[in-house]
Amino acid sequence: MVFSLAMGVVHLAVAAVPPTVGRPVWEAQWVWGAAEPHGPLGLFRKTFDVDGELVLAIIQCSGDDGFTLYVDGDEVFGGGFWWNTTNTVDVTARLSPGRHVVAARVQNAAHPGGLLVQATLVYGDGRRVTLASDDTWRFSAEETPGWLDPGFDDSGWEHCRAYGSPPVGPWHELPLAAVGPVVPGRIVELRCPGQVRAGEDLPVSFAVELSEPTKANHLGYVRLLRDGRVVAEAEDLAPHRPTSGLTAGTAAQVGPAPLRIPRFAWPGDYTVEAGLYGVTLHDAATATRQLHVEARPGAGRVTRAEVRDHRGAPALFLDGKPAYPMWFFSWAPQPVDVLAFEKAGVNVHTFGVPLGWSGPGRYDHSDVDRLMLQLLGASDQAYAVPRVQMDAPDWWLDAHEDELTRYASGVGWESNGWGGTKHPSFASLVWRREAGEALRQLVEHILASPYSDRVIGIHVASGIYGEWHYWSATDFPDVSEPMRQKLIRDMRARYGTPEAWSRAWGQPVAPFETATIPSVEERQNGDVGMFRDPGRSRKVMDYYDTLFGAQIDAIEDFCRVVKEASDDRLLTLVFCGYLPDLEWTQEGDHRLFIRALRSPVIDAFSSPHSYHRRGLGADGYFRNFPASVRLHGKLFMDEGDDRTYRANDPTFTAVTNTEESLQLIRREFGNAIANDVGLWYMDQQGDWFHDDAIMDEIGLLKRWADRALRRPKQRHSEVGVFYSMATEPYLAGRTSGRNRVSAPMTNAQLGELCKAGAPFDFYVMDDLTDDRLPEYRVYVMLDAQYLTPAQRATVVRLRNEGASFVWIHAPGFITEDGLSIEAACEIAGMRLRMLTSGTCQVMAADGTTLGPGGYQAPLFAIDDPGAEVLGTLTGTELPGLAVRAAGRSLSLFSSVPGVPARVLREFWARAGVHIYLDTDDPIQVGSDWITIVAATAGAKTIRLPRAKPVLDIAAGRRIARRTAEFTVDMAAGETRIYYLGPETR
Repeated sequence: MVFSLAMGVVHLAVAAVPPTVGRPVWEAQWVWGAAEPHGPLGLFRKTFDVDGELVLAIIQCSGDDGFTLYVDGDEVFGGGFWWNTTNTVDVTARLSPGRHVVAARVQNAAHPGGLLVQATLVYGDGRRVTLASDDTWRFSAEETPGWLDPGFDDSGWEHCRAYGSPPVGPWHELPLAAVGPVVPGRIVELRCPGQVRAGEDLPVSFAVELSEPTKANHLGYVRLLRDGRVVAEAEDLAPHRPTSGLTAGTAAQVGPAPLRIPRFAWPGDYTVEAGLYGVTLHDAATATRQLHVEARPGAGRVTRAEVRDHRGAPALFLDGKPAYPMWFFSWAPQPVDVLAFEKAGVNVHTFGVPLGWSGPGRYDHSDVDRLMLQLLGASDQAYAVPRVQMDAPDWWLDAHEDELTRYASGVGWESNGWGGTKHPSFASLVWRREAGEALRQLVEHILASPYSDRVIGIHVASGIYGEWHYWSATDFPDVSEPMRQKLIRDMRARYGTPEAWSRAWGQPVAPFETATIPSVEERQNGDVGMFRDPGRSRKVMDYYDTLFGAQIDAIEDFCRVVKEASDDRLLTLVFCGYLPDLEWTQEGDHRLFIRALRSPVIDAFSSPHSYHRRGLGADGYFRNFPASVRLHGKLFMDEGDDRTYRANDPTFTAVTNTEESLQLIRREFGNAIANDVGLWYMDQQGDWFHDDAIMDEIGLLKRWADRALRRPKQRHSEVGVFYSMATEPYLAGRTSGRNRVSAPMTNAQLGELCKAGAPFDFYVMDDLTDDRLPEYRVYVMLDAQYLTPAQRATVVRLRNEGASFVWIHAPGFITEDGLSIEAACEIAGMRLRMLTSGTCQVMAADGTTLGPGGYQAPLFAIDDPGAEVLGTLTGTELPGLAVRAAGRSLSLFSSVPGVPARVLREFWARAGVHIYLDTDDPIQVGSDWITIVAATAGAKTIRLPRAKPVLDIAAGRRIARRTAEFTVDMAAGETRIYYLGPETR
């Protein structure tokens, strides 16, 4: 008889055949509430009845990130999620006949959160009942008195939302132990060779003699163990005769069964273990044999990975051969995905691995070995770029509280949606030294491993989501003593003497050791509206240099370890250089990206693309500066985390079916190929790409990417777009309510640029003065309220040479000496007038509006009779949008961000820029590629600078053998990628 428990009621079913006892499987599902993204707290309940005497009650569970489990109001377990780890609790003594409740409190640091509970109840009469977390459990995000009591009325709580059983992502595989009645027995024979080479099959046969008859058919297993951990296994092996027909004292024969030794297994001594599920062996030692495994040929070799120029752009080289960087990310490699992407031609995988820092001077890399064998067991041709999270373990945090991040908000240690608060300060030299040694040990372990030639790089990660954002950035880090000591060192290096430092900070002369870190109020305030005056608030600006400098220091320290430990043979990759387009405190930014770009120990950068314009018909442009990365000879990898229709993530999923998903897959690739950058497809939940049509599309795109390696990669953009990462520390805090300009400058304005009909190259402002910078007809200057003297001189030179400029809000208003309207006028190329305040909006001549609206102080109007007025500031007659000519140079000035694509296109044309497309549809252009995303349905006419062949790569259809103009009909939201080069295979 088989029993199941649902909604607290036991249902009886009669089995037609003897039950089969094999490997236990998860009936429990990961659960949370319906609202997404998941919040910081989840409370869970399930009531159930026990209707007899229990002989065993075992709960196997996990919770992300941390959880406390209760039975009838008593805490029975506290812990948290960890890869491949399940927590087990024996609650037999707590469950007498009657009504009970199992409950849990889960703390979640970042979406998604989850709870997984599977309880197995075994009665004296042999019944086995499973209580599993599913959508019948109840959920609340707010605590209510008495919620832990069995009699609590939870009818007002919502039903849980179920996300699937392990190995569903992002949690993937979790072990599940067999629980329940067992049959005694003993191994009477176990045969296998004593030596084998990695990659070969090991024949194993055995016999188990049962001490008493059983009504079930027990299946067998064979396992290969190293240091107590399972390396390989053959499971659910059927004996030659079913055990349900065997009498006591009769042996069940199994095998010979082939146990495949992983090709990349470490050489050395192993243990072979055999048995039957549900059978307890009297003498466990008889169920094992010792085995020596020889290493595969070629073990210990390293594949050299490097980034260097290839046909005009930085490219990835593996052992001297160019390889288009098209990868796949998952939290842990799953065979189904590894094989599917291998079929599509994608064989580089990136996934998280633990640092293995198990204690002071102690390191355990068994999880790295397990994950690599999981990957290479599916495909021995796969490469890996493990993502290593450099966070300190709990034991280190508890032992080094003086080295931890502290917050100007005064918050203590807590979990939250921004990674929590208890972490090392990026300025902690102790953490960087000791974590760096742990990283060195990991790299040396990898290079000494049998899979050394399959690892081509290390993705060094820390901070929120591993993206090097400061922990809990909204709480205004970092006021720790390590950060203050770095500030002291920086001020001594910058100013030399206490007198010079004190003058700069506007304070009485004092020793450097008295330096203090700015408060929340100091960081949020401006001196003149949204602006900080360098003559009055230098303390804040200097501190931000220190804060963001510590971030780059830590990144460089760890990347240097990888380079030194690998003799420069491994690639180093980091998340860095994010366009600051999220409306949180700037403490979460990467404001000194230029230092990382110039670093000799960092090879590649990555970021997701815009979260603001991801829907069908939007541009999905990068949250980074691909032209700057290219200029500095580095590789950029776009993180393709657009959700397919299979994603269980309503917050960020913009599509509902296969065809719509294909449009986003094409857009990701089209943006990457047009800009000569790489990308990885990202799956955060484990099944986003389980669709044959999607994988066929990725295979097609990868074949085109490989062809592109044989073509030149020169850029032909006539528009350069520059963003000043140095400006915002001179402005009132982004969350202060005083600054309505910066967010639309990076979101709305960039979106309009993508629709303006001509390609552009996107740089950080620091590169404006780089001698390697190409010349452009138009320079678009975003967030350029602060410019260095060298940048100002470059603007003057370029204008004198006939270049044209687009300026927004208050260009050059902030100087090293203070705030200057005269300096702004000189930079803008026209007379401006500063208004104390006003509405941050312009009414264009055609009646449309631009800008975010709302109160803003100050604003700048045009006060120049030589300017051609295109719009006025809302509520005034003052010009807020205008063009002015000075010889061959044109200047377009807007008082507010959000200059529309149609205005930009008109300006491009006047400045001599070639317009490819006259409609407001996002377009990206490379030397051989055009990607068009249809914002609206209809005919699109593309005009090329010169006649070229045109091929639609998705349709496999040639548009023309040679043409300078072609028209295509597109559906709204559709993406088309056109190849403009010669026929090639």
